[in-house]
Amino acid sequence: MAIAALWLIYGFDRPELTSIAGKGAPSNPMNKVVLAKGPGWLAHFLETPWMLAAPIVAVLGFVMAWILGRGRGDASAFMASSLGIIGALLTVGFGLFPFLLISTVDSRSSLTLWDATSSHMVLNIAFWITIVFLPIVLLYTQWVYRKLWGTVSPETVLKDSHTLY
Repeated sequence: MAIAALWLIYGFDRPELTSIAGKGAPSNPMNKVVLAKGPGWLAHFLETPWMLAAPIVAVLGFVMAWILGRGRGDASAFMASSLGIIGALLTVGFGLFPFLLISTVDSRSSLTLWDATSSHMVLNIAFWITIVFLPIVLLYTQWVYRKLWGTVSPETVLKDSHTLY
């Protein structure tokens, strides 16, 4: 993890968003200016020191998972590993902000947090679709769970050999 972090910090230019389309403008990922600023992946962490908690939690979580995994503390090793993964993901998110995906071909094509948003109308439609279809999906899942409940033994298979399953 440390080698990958050093490779990223010193091996790749960090894009910087210098301007975006106005707040009332339609969402168009190509209406922004993105410049390569050189290796500056630590800029967010140096400007906002509380963000340094994420990589510290990642390293401590993975080290504790390794230490606890050598003993009999399976549950605590799992929790420490989970903390390490959360810290690593937050580190990546803090380092990339405001970018979600960075294009290596054309920096303007990089996807930012604002490019990935939907309009209020689309979110409203998605909400009502969820209200209608979520109960159907949950009922179907419950029905399948009840139908598939139980263990399958050789006797069950031989007894039900004339059914399709």
